[in-house]
Amino acid sequence: MSARPLIIGEAPGKHGDASKPIEGRVGARLAECAGLPFDEFLRTFDRVNLLQVQPQDSGKGTDFNVKAASCVAGELERTFTPGLVVLLLGKRVAAAFKQTNVEYFRWFALNHARAVVVPHPSGVNRWWNDPANELQMIKFMHSLVKELR
Repeated sequence: MSARPLIIGEAPGKHGDASKPIEGRVGARLAECAGLPFDEFLRTFDRVNLLQVQPQDSGKGTDFNVKAASCVAGELERTFTPGLVVLLLGKRVAAAFKQTNVEYFRWFALNHARAVVVPHPSGVNRWWNDPANELQMIKFMHSLVKELR
């Protein structure tokens, strides 16, 4: 595979840097799940956020502007090349790509790319509260890294 896999997130975290997408806690959690040292994770995956500014806090997370994110998603999708692997971080990112009712870890075609929705790795996502779920993510990420090598 010529292109590095692309991880698409929502927006920078509260203390995140828009110029360094998915390099904070979310990136650290993904690297850990993949079994990669953080610097190797950064070299293995390209990363981008749909929004460049963190959305307003809603009390239970953030109010993600799906309409604005959808505009960016459409532009980004047009750049996808055959064989590109794309990880969409969570159902809100999936919705920005007009993907609804998707199941985690199920591959599908997204323009020319091979895409998958994985649980958003933020601390707000209750999916992570079940150790069996976390193990499922670890198995998925390990399998993906093995496939990429």
